[in-house]
Amino acid sequence: MKKEHKNAIRRAVLFGCLIGAVLLTACGKEQKKDVSSITIDDLIAANTREALLGKYDVVRVKRAIDGEEEADRYYTKDDYYDDIAKMETEDPDIYFMKYLNQHGESYRYYYDADGTVQLAYEWYAMSEDEAKTEKWDASSADIIISKEATKQEKIMSATDNEDGTLTITTELGLDGLQMAMGEVDEDWEKLQIVYVLDAETLEIQSMDETICLTDGSEGTTSHLEMETNVKEPEAMGQMIDEAAKLQKDTPENPRTITVIYDPGTEEEYEISFTFDRAYRVMPYIRNGYQMYLDPDGKEPYAGGDGASDLTMYGLKQ
Repeated sequence: MKKEHKNAIRRAVLFGCLIGAVLLTACGKEQKKDVSSITIDDLIAANTREALLGKYDVVRVKRAIDGEEEADRYYTKDDYYDDIAKMETEDPDIYFMKYLNQHGESYRYYYDADGTVQLAYEWYAMSEDEAKTEKWDASSADIIISKEATKQEKIMSATDNEDGTLTITTELGLDGLQMAMGEVDEDWEKLQIVYVLDAETLEIQSMDETICLTDGSEGTTSHLEMETNVKEPEAMGQMIDEAAKLQKDTPENPRTITVIYDPGTEEEYEISFTFDRAYRVMPYIRNGYQMYLDPDGKEPYAGGDGASDLTMYGLKQ
């Protein structure tokens, strides 16, 4: 499983009658706010995970890439939920939708061609210490900006829109891009980011990111919108409840999956997970191993039926 997927101002006014983010003259005419003192550090401070979830119970971030909706994420102190995340399989009629992460434990909904919908749990078939290095713990993930990458951004312009919002335009060079994305394409030159911020809190309302290419054209674009103090969607609450049952309830109709690594050797290691047949389990195995249905590696594992007990043998490749 690949894990997924990375991204981030202040205020200053003086004197007189302060209303919202503008100063009023004696005649009541609005004056533009002086935004020249706003820094990248101000932007980061207002939009860290700690700052946002210190004020709001739930924060929602919607993301579109090249105009196509790609994510609809909800963050709480303990939960990360994506309402539209999709993971396809080799069979187009079978796929996984929606995604919940609770302190590294991950769940999805499984849909098949018959219309069956089941909660699926991502089980790391390995020791606890091994699993800790493999799991992604969303409880510490940034919400809308990558703090380290955002520190590399340079403010190019700042404007008071005189409607309670500010527009800040920044640029991020290749080093910062690599920090944020892990790798960059050869024809990338920089990333341009346009933030719309609440003028009072400096919290991000929206941000538009555009990859600028070396030939002067534009590459991939993304648009993000952030809403604060929203309610959890009904499906998120349902998924949280089902996840709790899967982990805590005694299975009424138990099913066990067993994985045996290096069978018949001194390094043999066996681990099992028992759960109710009402749910599905997606085993994640050690890197460098291939799963078989026999200890000699003659019959490769090609998927289970989702109902029967299963024993798999992991052999090093």
